[in-house]
Parts: sequence; structure tokens; C-alpha cells
Amino acid sequence: MLSKIQALPPSNTRKLLSADGCYVLVGGLGGIGRTLASYLLDQGARNIVILSRSGMRHHEAARTVAQLQERGANVMIKQCDVSDKEQVAAVVESLAAVGPVKGVIQGAMVLRVSQGH
Repeated sequence: MLSKIQALPPSNTRKLLSADGCYVLVGGLGGIGRTLASYLLDQGARNIVILSRSGMRHHEAARTVAQLQERGANVMIKQCDVSDKEQVAAVVESLAAVGPVKGVIQGAMVLRVSQGH
């Protein structure tokens, strides 16, 4: 007679990311960026800095920040065009107050539709 064997997923409570320091998400207010910010939080990040050319001008940005904060994240939105060296330098300097940068995800892009002739 065979005994019943129950397969259970491994109990891995170890988080991939660290709660100290910060994680920078460039272009993080679009659909993919919002999902990545949530994933960072799920993986243990608590300080998330989102760089965006438009900043908090869109309703989705405020909603994203509120949702992440409700889940325990410290979220900072920095308006920054990463193609501008001076803007990037200013943001990098301001991150010293947040803690060491533990990771950067570059997700910024600009889509332009053109009519070919």
C-alpha cells in the first residue's frame, strides 16, 4: 500500500532585496514601471526612488505612490530627464540622504509615432 505524499512548495521567506538603502527605478510611472515598483516592494525593498520626466503630473502616479505607501514603502518621485546630465547629477546627490543605492532599473523610453514617406 502506498502512503500519501503531499508536495508543498519550499518555504522560502528570504527576500531578494534589502530594506536598507534605496532602489532607483528610472521611468517607473508607466505600466511596467508600476508593476516593477510593486515587485521591488514584494522582494524586500522599502525605499523606492522613481525618476520620471513628468513627475507627479498624472493621476496614475499619485495612485501608484499611495498604493506602495499603504504597503509600507517609502516612495520618492523625482522629476528628472535622464538624458540631462545635470538633472541626473542633482538626483544622485540627493540620494545620499536616502541611503546607499542598492540597485537601479532603467526602464525609461520615449515613443514617437512618425509618418514615413
